[in-house]
Amino acid sequence: MQSLLGHLVAGFERVLGSNLVGIYLHGSLVLGCFNYRTSDVDLLVVIEHPLTPETHEALIALTLQLAAEAPTKGLEFSIVLREHAAHFTYPTPFQFHYGLNWHERFVAGDVDYGADPRDPDLAAHFTITKARGHCLSGEPIAAVFGDVPDGDYWASIRADAADILDNLAYNPVYSVLNLCRVLAYRQAKLIVSKAEGAAWALEHIPAIYHALIQQALHSYTAEIEPAVDVE
Repeated sequence: MQSLLGHLVAGFERVLGSNLVGIYLHGSLVLGCFNYRTSDVDLLVVIEHPLTPETHEALIALTLQLAAEAPTKGLEFSIVLREHAAHFTYPTPFQFHYGLNWHERFVAGDVDYGADPRDPDLAAHFTITKARGHCLSGEPIAAVFGDVPDGDYWASIRADAADILDNLAYNPVYSVLNLCRVLAYRQAKLIVSKAEGAAWALEHIPAIYHALIQQALHSYTAEIEPAVDVE
């Protein structure tokens, strides 16, 4: 993972040059719950000016190169303008996005985000980055990211919770623990990992649910690998 993070930073610095504001790690790697088989590597990349078509093509090539080094679940990152990081709007515009579900389109050269691409998930990513994220390169988090209104963060994670409820049996461990995390925010305004959300739920929700949560938490924590030192 240290090698991958080094290649990520070097690659973005090379392709983006002076347009790069910073590279920020969020998600399981900073929340202490990363598993190489089941976790992805979550990043936000902030730039000063819109991407040119040439830079966009260079980023596609870089992304495919980095994806070959990534863990099983891959990379997920978005590139956003500094103005949208500093002055939040919902859903948030982005310049570039990659996730495992985009990989085949990247390979085929069929990358089209549509007109004025926006992502409601960025409200959650920005919030977690501000609360728990790590700067891999560039300006400090506090100097780049403005506040995300509580209502926008709630809208983002509530939409994720709705998707979980529609697909509860697909990944029950992920589903149960993420719903605990959403509830921890709704009731106590806590920004927590899945494991931390489960621990909170075991103290605050009715005992009838405890066995289910404990089973999900046991399955999850049994697979967590040692934390990556991102300092």
